[in-house]
Amino acid sequence: MEQQQIPETNFQKFMKTKPAMLIGALISIGIGILMMWLGLFQQCCNLGYLLIACVALYVPKMFGMTKTQYLAVFGVVFFLVLTVMGAMVFSKPMFENESNVDGYSSDGFSNVTITEVGDGVQISVTYTGEAADKLNVNLYQVKMVTYTMINKTSHDDACRELAKVGETTTYTVTYDDVPKGFIYQLSFETVKGEDTNTSASVYYLGRATDSDISSFCWMGNGYTCAWMAVIFFIMLILTTVMRKNLEKTRARMEAEGRLYPQGYGRCKECGSIVLPGETCCRRCGAFIEVPDELRHKKVDMVECSECGAEIPEDAKVRPKCGAVFDEEEEIVYVDSEAKITDVPEEKSEEVSDEKNEEEKP
Repeated sequence: MEQQQIPETNFQKFMKTKPAMLIGALISIGIGILMMWLGLFQQCCNLGYLLIACVALYVPKMFGMTKTQYLAVFGVVFFLVLTVMGAMVFSKPMFENESNVDGYSSDGFSNVTITEVGDGVQISVTYTGEAADKLNVNLYQVKMVTYTMINKTSHDDACRELAKVGETTTYTVTYDDVPKGFIYQLSFETVKGEDTNTSASVYYLGRATDSDISSFCWMGNGYTCAWMAVIFFIMLILTTVMRKNLEKTRARMEAEGRLYPQGYGRCKECGSIVLPGETCCRRCGAFIEVPDELRHKKVDMVECSECGAEIPEDAKVRPKCGAVFDEEEEIVYVDSEAKITDVPEEKSEEVSDEKNEEEKP
């Protein structure tokens, strides 16, 4: 057994530097933004929340960011960046780019006009496609947006049948209650027998101001990222506590002689783990040589004459009775056992006289 000293490669040395941590942080943020844009956070019953939290925690760790303080700060930055990118770069531009009601044309539906009527709106559309049994319009209220993914309200009044205006190809419908301050998603569908074909959707922003749209985007993205941040910090706290407990357990086992210190404890022939007390490797059968620095020093044990406790020969204090050793005591071996007894005064004087005579020239 020997201490393993494996030389580090240049890559391993680089991974311990701050530039490596910065690269890991940027890669983590990039992966997070890509996953949000693809809508992976909504997959598998929202297990995507956990997946993105894992990306935020473990990708920086792979690049050397292991301190809990650094990871906590990075977690805040990570989810702030995701929120800002979602609100300003993805959600709001999506609504603005896909809200051209006047130029709408899809699956035979075109010339869409929306007119405000009291607290509601009247929608007119021209249909020139294949003959259908029924033409419907869907007007859904958008409840929340995260990047390009929306949640919308579905209710019975959302889907309405279009009524034909005279003998023309124009159809119309009126929604009486369309609250202001919200974004709406508009689409049309044709029903022929049991088949229903839905056209492309368009966003109607006429009931919301620019401030309403911005607030809506910030709230939606912030809400989603906040839940991801909660999962991230729960994972960070749990992993930190587990690591601390493992370190304490290892230190205790090393002190008890049940584990070798880190850097030791491996066979020099095959590299397999060796436990204290083993004389042969369990894998290759090689003899285990214990380094001198790990060997226990052999100390003669003696028995205290006062309390009978067994103590090391070089002890300064009796651990059981609390007495302090001094020069007035000597070790007496009785029946092959060592005992500490007080030295008689006469004998101590004789010993001192002999020492003085020896010191004389």
